[in-house]
Amino acid sequence: MEIMVVLRALLYRMRQGGSWRTLNIFGNWRTIYGHWRRWVEMGIWEQILNVVSSKAKGTLRSIDSTSCKVHNEVPPN
Repeated sequence: MEIMVVLRALLYRMRQGGSWRTLNIFGNWRTIYGHWRRWVEMGIWEQILNVVSSKAKGTLRSIDSTSCKVHNEVPPN
């Protein structure tokens, strides 16, 4: 499997979420997971993220829907 296909699959998973098995649209999910695991163990993935994040402008913020307050009452129609 070509490394660019693996990288596209990993970026897809980060963007879309989901299980590793959903990556079968790119190829064998076990192969993709194996690359990711080796890259994490070798520190390669951290280097990639450091380079990408160093080019970012502004402040990184994350919104998690589990921490958002919602109204207890629904307004009548």
